[in-house]
Amino acid sequence: MLRKEVMTTPATASAALWDDKDPLMEAIALAVWEQCERQDYRATNDDPRNIAAVAATVARAFLLPDTAANADPGPEPWPTAEDAYAGAPHPRAEFEWLVNEAHAGRRNREWWLRRAAVVDRRSADLPSDHCLRDEHALELARFLIELDGATVTGDPRRYVRRQYLYWARNN
Repeated sequence: MLRKEVMTTPATASAALWDDKDPLMEAIALAVWEQCERQDYRATNDDPRNIAAVAATVARAFLLPDTAANADPGPEPWPTAEDAYAGAPHPRAEFEWLVNEAHAGRRNREWWLRRAAVVDRRSADLPSDHCLRDEHALELARFLIELDGATVTGDPRRYVRRQYLYWARNN
């Protein structure tokens, strides 16, 4: 590990402190060490623009994997309820599974995902005047998002649909 040092920049008066437990700092330090010109094992002697380019590349790859420069066209569009639940079991069978798992004390992420999905599916099948079931679907979607630690903008039920579709493809 690198030692703790105080670094200041001309742009700010506040100091940046090295943190041995920060994986981003570790990744940037390693990349600068490998990519930039050095005098000896302790000093990096390179153009600040090169160091910034290395740091920016590492930060993009570390923090923004979906926007890194590659041939990836980006994330899939949000699936519709019809697409997400095309191969889903009948809601009655899904509710039976949920009840059995709950009685057995197994309420893991899969349980919450399947519960949110079946309620969302039932809600999507009803006319728009059934507000109570829509609200329940939204509450479960928000709970799953919080459980996953995800950040979602827009309709949280889209997140449930995408996660259910991924889960169904892999299970």
